[in-house]
Amino acid sequence: MNADPAFLSQARRLARDLESLLAMIHDPALGGLGQRVIDRLGQRIRSARDDAIALLDQTAVDSRWTSLNRQKRASQEIIDETNELIHGVLLRLAGLDGGIASIADVLISDLAARTDTRWSRLTIFGDEDHTTPTTEIVRMRFPSVSVWSLPNVAHEFGHSLVDLLNDIDGRDRPRPIKHYLDRLDGPEPPVPVARPHAEELFCDLFALYAMGPAVALSLATYELNPEYPHEASDSHPSAADRFHFLSMAVDRLGRHGSAVNRYGSIGQRLAEWWTAALRATGQKAEPASEALETLLDDLLDLIRRHGGPQTAYDSFDRAQQLDAHWDAGLGDQSIADVVNAAWLRRLRLPSSNWLELEAEALERARQAAFHSTPEG
Repeated sequence: MNADPAFLSQARRLARDLESLLAMIHDPALGGLGQRVIDRLGQRIRSARDDAIALLDQTAVDSRWTSLNRQKRASQEIIDETNELIHGVLLRLAGLDGGIASIADVLISDLAARTDTRWSRLTIFGDEDHTTPTTEIVRMRFPSVSVWSLPNVAHEFGHSLVDLLNDIDGRDRPRPIKHYLDRLDGPEPPVPVARPHAEELFCDLFALYAMGPAVALSLATYELNPEYPHEASDSHPSAADRFHFLSMAVDRLGRHGSAVNRYGSIGQRLAEWWTAALRATGQKAEPASEALETLLDDLLDLIRRHGGPQTAYDSFDRAQQLDAHWDAGLGDQSIADVVNAAWLRRLRLPSSNWLELEAEALERARQAAFHSTPEG
């Protein structure tokens, strides 16, 4: 007879909790999950459940509590992820997001097609913008979701490309982005930049490359904190480094070998915003480091070589036309066109008009995503 009922009770409860989660993700009420997400997440839950059940047969008295606590910690990560997934799907099904998640799904599907990668394109909501490559899920920060948040979706999809994007010209080994980033942790890194920081900057660059300058405008406006411009975390570069990287990328992509910048004065506006924000917080602007310039050159070369010919955003002229004919609209427009046109308008409008513009842009993005036309 087992003399440790607490151990048995807790091990059985863990196994039962995981079994309940497994049943929940297969419930038809969560049909929006998609079969690939269910299969991948289900495999992880099933494995954790089996490990919990195996604990019941463990006879080593001196180590079974250690094993149980280890399994609890491992399982809690899966439980938290599944709970967030279920809540996010229910928010979508209830329509509480204004339809932005469905638009984000289409955007991700388009990015996956243009980069020739396979992705199940499920967007849900969480505490922060985040990507889970194992289940192919992108989380948008809730409740701060709007048309201005769509560039963050492209950024988060960039994280998946680190593992999904493969060599297409035969000059590099498989997964060239990951290979390059992994070298930053090696004995001879190509640039003195921390790997997690370089990955975040790669995602910024990919989003900008694939969606246009609206990405830099959205990220600089909503994501960078000028009060602590030089503070970096383990996972993210400093706001100053991120701004400089975005600014250089806007200039590089806008010119694309030409003396004329097709993005006009957007780079200048970014610099003016950042300088004014730094001044307001008593901070000083510092020049970009040579390491950031080298990193930009390297990552841009990798994206151009391996992203495929369809990856680059090449319809900024259409966004300009949509801006000029905003009330009438255009017959053929992409989500990226709408977001760029909306930003072009926002740059000219007083802040009192931004909410109205945001609602109009969301409707136009919906039309672009689902090829619908306004009622009337």
